[in-house]
Amino acid sequence: MRRISIIFCGGCNEYYSRKNIAEQIEKVMLADGWEVVYNSLDAEYLLYLNGCSVSCAYGDSNNNTPYTLVSGLMVDHISTKEKELLDKILKSIDEKTKKK
Repeated sequence: MRRISIIFCGGCNEYYSRKNIAEQIEKVMLADGWEVVYNSLDAEYLLYLNGCSVSCAYGDSNNNTPYTLVSGLMVDHISTKEKELLDKILKSIDEKTKKK
């Protein structure tokens, strides 16, 4: 079973509900056969959920693990609308985890 870790920032300046997004992501990933863990670097894929553009959760990550970076209303450094955030995150994960 593949493992994804959802890593949170401290939440001091949220532009969106990280909890809501994480719950929706977890539901989709579980249905797709992934194990979902939180705040661990021990995973095949990392999802950094930062409430704002400071990206505290990402920090100075020197990890070679594939990841999606959510920084406020940006996914992988591309601005998005809040209502499109979940779809953009799932698309990023899907594109980066497809078996080649």
